[in-house]
Amino acid sequence: MKPFAEKLSFDNPLFPVLTFFLHRSAHDVTPSHWHDEIEVLYVLEGRVTVMREGREDYIDEGELVLINGGESHSVSASDNTRLLLLQFGLELVRPAFPESAESRGFTSLINGIHYPVPLCARSGAGRALAARMLTIHELYTSMVHQHAGSELQYLIRGELYQIAGLLLNQFGHLQKPRESYLSLRRMNFMQRAAAFVEQHLTTPVTNQEAARAFHVSPRHFSTLFKTYAGVTFKEYLLSSRIHLASELLQTDMRVTEIAHACGFNDLNTFNRVFKKHKQQTPTAYRNALHANGQNDGTH
Repeated sequence: MKPFAEKLSFDNPLFPVLTFFLHRSAHDVTPSHWHDEIEVLYVLEGRVTVMREGREDYIDEGELVLINGGESHSVSASDNTRLLLLQFGLELVRPAFPESAESRGFTSLINGIHYPVPLCARSGAGRALAARMLTIHELYTSMVHQHAGSELQYLIRGELYQIAGLLLNQFGHLQKPRESYLSLRRMNFMQRAAAFVEQHLTTPVTNQEAARAFHVSPRHFSTLFKTYAGVTFKEYLLSSRIHLASELLQTDMRVTEIAHACGFNDLNTFNRVFKKHKQQTPTAYRNALHANGQNDGTH
């Protein structure tokens, strides 16, 4: 199965940061996927296995692993595993003038580093990184719960700058060959594609219309999308709509209303597509949520 492109959902799209504690069991396996954001996993209890480029890395309690933006990976865990996860977009720490050669070089440098695996949270760079992650989580939680504004965002951004500086200073010499990580062109394309899909989640849109938005022929657009995302434009669009539907099923909206809100004009089609992605109907999915009393976290 090819890795799929995951579009992370942020509380504020203009401030792409996510951090949360996550409990995993041996039954929890995240399939191979990639996203533009850098990801850091800090194992507080238990063990996780990270699969990348055909290699298995075992990350034990008190250790961290860094995953580059655009790097395909899957994650499994032992029972009773507890993690702290941090995901952030490089645009938050990129130098001024985003189109400058300096900025593009910065992105290549960060995403081109071959980080040691694992990093120990009890000493050296790993210890400093773990401390920054805990501080960011505390600030982020306060920002979300208190609906605080830009003052906490500035503090979080400052911590992210510290992390970026740490990575460059400690590991900047550990560059991967250029061919071993995804090009900036791919990242830029998928960022634009994700934004386009988000704008058209609730309305009909064709491959031809998407191609016009990218100023290329439909055939070339289809080739680019399949090459960069690993799935077709239609598959990515449907997956994004089902993701939105699964969130709306946590509300009091009727299933028929959710189907229309997610761009499906026919309830039978919505039910069929949802079941294909989630292995159960929308109604069964909602009932399972109510039965569990909580939503399952995904990574």
